[in-house]
Amino acid sequence: MHGLHATSSHIIGTSAAQRPSDTLTGTMTNPRYVSSFTLGALLQRESQTIAALYLEHGDWVLARRACIADNLLRKRTASGTAKLTAEVISRLKHLTHPQREVIAHGAHQDQCLLLWLAICKHYALIRDFAIEVLHEKFLRYDLILGLTDYDRFFNDKAEWHPELERLGLPSRLKAREVIFRMLRQAGLLREEGSIIPALISPPLARLLTDGCPQAAAFFPAAEQDLNTEDR
Repeated sequence: MHGLHATSSHIIGTSAAQRPSDTLTGTMTNPRYVSSFTLGALLQRESQTIAALYLEHGDWVLARRACIADNLLRKRTASGTAKLTAEVISRLKHLTHPQREVIAHGAHQDQCLLLWLAICKHYALIRDFAIEVLHEKFLRYDLILGLTDYDRFFNDKAEWHPELERLGLPSRLKAREVIFRMLRQAGLLREEGSIIPALISPPLARLLTDGCPQAAAFFPAAEQDLNTEDR
């Protein structure tokens, strides 16, 4: 197996304790991992645009057509617009209608946290990294997330996932780069690698857990931070 190796001067933390994520997410024990998320990172502006179109038209097909016809994502080619539109829609479909309303019209940081939720629900690889590494390190007060933390996670998963084993080194490094950029754009990770605890208001906590009671496990947050019963 061709393992990943850190090539950055980021501060490196200890390896994360493993916890079976399927017990938290209700998904398959051995889901298939895909890496098509490298088309873009958090995509906040693009998601805001398409969420607003969906709220206007009430239909994903119509929203997609409007986005492509007017090149609202500002891509140089129609094929580029189509691909990016499809990627954003695939993420937004995992959110509830009230969550999409926040993506379209809400506060920037709330949008970013909801987009991270959507990404974790859509991509099993990122979800498991969030649960098994990001969240676990936060709970242990180990607040440094380094590239080798991801490398150890990836190499461990590749032992059981041929689709990861088949990825070439450039694709592996690109996936790692995009995930860390997502975390920074979501306001969950600083440039030097320190984890930023998620600041979640009671209204946002209710939104995050709507249809996803285990959402706290996707964030550097304690379960009580998203427990709306006592807030």
